[in-house]
Amino acid sequence: MKSVFYKNLSAKDCAADFNHSRLVLAIVFFFICVAIILTSASGVSNVYLTYVCLFLVLFFYYALLRNNCAKLRQILTFDCDPGKYIETKKYLINGLNKNFFRKRRSAVFGRAFLYLGDTQNAWKQLAELAAINPYKVKNFDILSALALFFFSVGNKDELRKYVNRMNELFTTSKNRTVNAEIELRRGEAELAMLEERYDDAEHIINSYIYYPTLVRSCYVEGIFRLGIIASIKQNKWDAVYYFKTVEKLGGKMRCVELARQRLNDLGV
Repeated sequence: MKSVFYKNLSAKDCAADFNHSRLVLAIVFFFICVAIILTSASGVSNVYLTYVCLFLVLFFYYALLRNNCAKLRQILTFDCDPGKYIETKKYLINGLNKNFFRKRRSAVFGRAFLYLGDTQNAWKQLAELAAINPYKVKNFDILSALALFFFSVGNKDELRKYVNRMNELFTTSKNRTVNAEIELRRGEAELAMLEERYDDAEHIINSYIYYPTLVRSCYVEGIFRLGIIASIKQNKWDAVYYFKTVEKLGGKMRCVELARQRLNDLGV
């Protein structure tokens, strides 16, 4: 598990650093574009070279924006602190963050609320995304977040739609990424658990849980579910191992409290 850049900062300080980085990027991007356009206007470079330069600058700007978002998201994915991640939202400068990755960001904030066990506020983030026909959605983060929501509220029929869509996307894609496979397997495990196919769920979770690219929050989520399955199968000491692992690594996720309750029920 990699280190977390924002681990020791408050939510306000995390947002301040994030806003500063975005502002610096925007200023640099603006002046580079102005310089390219002025160079073209002065006849130093031809129009085609200008377009190529502007495209490259825009590409790198977009890549850096994604990197900044990923760095902030480590509060949730590696530090396992969904409350802190949600709190950063009120300090973000809307002008810098309103339009880029809006749907994906809503999915991530929805997942953060689900990690707190707050399905009501999660739905406020995800309702707009759920209104879209799932077979028109191509982003695995969005599909996975909606799958997790319907798993959390026990809606098998809706969950199945999103799992089927992820499966369709994955099997027809020419570029099958590891992260896409992880999201698909998570959804399949969720559906198996709701359908009480616990052997299948256990097998699916074990098929992805030890991937080196797996983020900590996803690992903790999977380990917690293995603990639930072990409890159902009355494998006490396996359940104890899983729940203690959740307690150790789960940070401030809701499943940590639930794991402690389970350990107490098991007499540990």
